[in-house]
Amino acid sequence: MSNINHQIRRCAKINSAVFDIVYEDMCLNDEVKSIHAVVLASCIDSNGELKLSPWIPASLVPHVHKDENLWFVTLSLTPAAMKYFIHSDNVINFECRIQNVVTRISFCTDQLIGLNGLNGKELVDSQPFQYLINEDKPIEQPEPQAKKRPALSVVNN
Repeated sequence: MSNINHQIRRCAKINSAVFDIVYEDMCLNDEVKSIHAVVLASCIDSNGELKLSPWIPASLVPHVHKDENLWFVTLSLTPAAMKYFIHSDNVINFECRIQNVVTRISFCTDQLIGLNGLNGKELVDSQPFQYLINEDKPIEQPEPQAKKRPALSVVNN
């Protein structure tokens, strides 16, 4: 049986791979004028109650939607914003303007709920992601693993 940290890392890796493909496809689609990333904004505290995720900057708090079991925020991105993105080690980093203040946002891909490509207000493309609501513990970034080279053997005829 796997523990929650293993599940979080696995979910983040899968979401990272899917995000790369889907986000690039949406950016290359001429019909897509904006991309909405729906991101988990809640985590579970030590009492089992929902609270804001540590990645949410103060200026983003008023934009958090609070449903009974799920808190989320929708970030509106444009294909042109791709140059402000840094996506590595299952973490998405970018700069954006929130209330006219340049803000740096950083979150792990296991927090992604969905990615929606829109043409105006019409949905052109949509991708749901698997996400996990975890306890309020800093997510340990997995150490980069050295890739093992395949073993080669020579077959004599």
